Amino acid sequence: MTQNSSAPSDAASTSADGAPKGDPISHRIIALCEERGSVSPQDVAKDFFAEHRKAREPDDGWHRYMNPVKQQMVHLARAGVVDIIRKGEPVDPNDFRGLVRIRLSTGEAPNRDEE
Repeated sequence: MTQNSSAPSDAASTSADGAPKGDPISHRIIALCEERGSVSPQDVAKDFFAEHRKAREPDDGWHRYMNPVKQQMVHLARAGVVDIIRKGEPVDPNDFRGLVRIRLSTGEAPNRDEE
C-alpha cells in the first residue's frame, strides 16, 4: 500500500522571511524592499543579474530575469509577504496591469473595484 504524498506544509517550504526556501529571487526581493522601502521588478532583475553576470553576457541580460521576478513577486504577494503597488495603492496580485512597485506588506487590503 502506497502512502499518499501531499505537498509540504507552508512552514516547511518557506523560510523565516516568508520567501520560498532556496529561491534566491524571492530572497532578493525581500532584501531590496527592506533596504530601499520599495523597488520595481526591473530593479530586482537588474540587481540579481549584476550579481550573477558572466563576463560575456550583454548589458541587457537582466531582461531574462523579469519573468521569474514577476512570478516570485506575485507568489510573495499572495502569501502576504509583500504588496504590489500601483499608483501608490496595493493591487490584487491576481489582477493587475501596468507599472508596479513592490514593498513589504503593510497588511492593507488591495484596492478591488467590484462594481
